[in-house]
Amino acid sequence: MHITDLPADCILEIIRHLRILDIRSLIQTCKPFASLRYTYLKPALEALRIASRYHLGSDVLALPPLGAAVRTTASLPHKFEEAILSGSLASDSLQRYETTEPGEAVYNAKVFPGGRWLVTASADEESVEDLGIFSSTTPDMIYRVWDLENAPKDQLMEPVASEWFPSDDCSLSGKMCLRKEEDDELYHVWVYSRQKMRELVFDPSDCSFFEDRSIEVDVLDISSEMGLHGNYVFDYDDDEQQFELCDWKMNVRGTFQLDDDISVHSLRWFLTVSHNGLVILDRYTQSLLYYEPSTPQWGFNEGTEEAGEPDFQPYLKKVQVMPITGLPPIKENYYYPIPAVNRPYRTGEGSTALVKFSDSLVYLSLRDKKSTEQLEQSITIRTVHNWMEPTPSLHAETISGHVVAISSPFNVHLLQEGGKVITRRLDYDLENQDSKVSPFVCPIGGILGATHRMDEIWLWRALDQPSF
Repeated sequence: MHITDLPADCILEIIRHLRILDIRSLIQTCKPFASLRYTYLKPALEALRIASRYHLGSDVLALPPLGAAVRTTASLPHKFEEAILSGSLASDSLQRYETTEPGEAVYNAKVFPGGRWLVTASADEESVEDLGIFSSTTPDMIYRVWDLENAPKDQLMEPVASEWFPSDDCSLSGKMCLRKEEDDELYHVWVYSRQKMRELVFDPSDCSFFEDRSIEVDVLDISSEMGLHGNYVFDYDDDEQQFELCDWKMNVRGTFQLDDDISVHSLRWFLTVSHNGLVILDRYTQSLLYYEPSTPQWGFNEGTEEAGEPDFQPYLKKVQVMPITGLPPIKENYYYPIPAVNRPYRTGEGSTALVKFSDSLVYLSLRDKKSTEQLEQSITIRTVHNWMEPTPSLHAETISGHVVAISSPFNVHLLQEGGKVITRRLDYDLENQDSKVSPFVCPIGGILGATHRMDEIWLWRALDQPSF
């Protein structure tokens, strides 16, 4: 007797004891099992595709293939997208949760893929006001982790973990980068202070949150601004035309001279920093510039603890220029807002950016460019003309490749191919309209939200909405 001769109920009972990680092996066993991909196993295969593509944790990969959690994982990204398209994303479905940590000013709020864990960087609001914006002293910085999946309905939301840094070792920006390493069940939060790069680690199994390691980055002038991209920490000296780079994982570093004169004024005009080179957005010529280092892979040798002094000054050479076509001429004395750039979540991934050019909004998707490729082969450009909305502060791609963007005060835009845009406005009632609101969005987890100071967390979830 062959296993396929068993009744269907028996076969389904066997499948219930598997993981979605086992499904691909199962359907490759024989034709009868392969046919299940179109019926019983369709949600499990979609959940597996989403988990693999967006680096969701092993807890998702271990889900039973026929359970309700798998169907939720497979449907949330599509429900989120459909909610914006259909107009069901509305203000009255935005839930407001009071927190146990009022009176804190939030500088940053980011959510890990999957939509469960929110990370905030905050400081005591009174301390910030007392110091003033131009003070050289910074307040204590607090990094917190919040469980959005289990947000309480009728009680205060409490952080599951917190990590505190004293004022003499903090950066007022609260800048951070969320990371996930290969075959690692931990969540990594990279932050920088005046003297160090710090790696904070969150373990979801016991909700512990701790500093795993730190490195000195004295070669970089990070007192004003610094960039994070993959394993790279970088800085640019506009006066000296020097690009300074540190591979933060290998703890090696170097300084490179640019072979021409550029003016970027902000590191966020550096869009991609990869093993082979970097891509810079030139806002004046409305073009993308690709630079390669004079030494392969920045001259960093794997396993090297410290980069030795080179016999010559390494440099960056501009090798490709790619104009962004279809844009109106640049306006004289026009202020270009700093672009919103999404840095990669994993090593080897590219970045995305939303850039405002006059009355046009340009979306750039850059994957890690191979050395033999032309720039056009590694970049996708989408342009929206006659953009009259505020410049979006953050964005993310949806499951179908659309782009959801958030602009002030709390407007949600869906940028589709061909330049079509759908906008949904979420009104909110605040006693102080000048209060800082830090939005966050995770289309794959089916959520968007914001922090109003640290008094409240606002949350909209596709899971809470009726089926479409």
